[in-house]
Amino acid sequence: MHAEADAEVDELEEVDEDDLTHFVNRSTWVNQKRRDPAERNMSRANDRWTAEQTDAFYQGLRMIGTDFNLISQMVQGKNRRQVKAKYLREERLDPDRVRAAMSSHGAGVVPMDFDKFVKATGHDAEHFIDPETLQVELDQVKAAHLEEMERERLELAARRRNPIPPDPLDLAARAKRERRAKRAAVLRESEAEVVTVFTD
Repeated sequence: MHAEADAEVDELEEVDEDDLTHFVNRSTWVNQKRRDPAERNMSRANDRWTAEQTDAFYQGLRMIGTDFNLISQMVQGKNRRQVKAKYLREERLDPDRVRAAMSSHGAGVVPMDFDKFVKATGHDAEHFIDPETLQVELDQVKAAHLEEMERERLELAARRRNPIPPDPLDLAARAKRERRAKRAAVLRESEAEVVTVFTD
């Protein structure tokens, strides 16, 4: 009996999903609206991986690790979802190769090479922002923000030390509002007294 089961396991083959075997229901379309627009492709025809794409996937795994978004930029024609699915499939089918690619002690470790990454993505080097330049810009924005906060703090402290004299028109309007409020309170009291007189 076990021999038959072993024979059946050997006969099993991996089947990639296609449009006919891919289960679709109402929730599929709801989830499609939430995904990144680049990943909303419902066609499964381009999910097959060529040998070149698989090699680029493993090279990206060695250089970058499990940042599937960066790896998807290196593998032409694949998005992040497809790269992650490939990682999970490869981890299940060939865990030794995945571990060797990601292991810091393995012979296959490749240090991050920006020039290779630029070449693999198909972009120019100018497409990517230099981190040092970005840090300088962020420091400038932070310094300007801190200066603005300090200026506002000093203005507030100066206003507290030397309050602005009240505007005479504003005082007259305030006095008028107070008189109206007093009259309204007196009217409410007289109404309450009248109600009290009639109910007794």
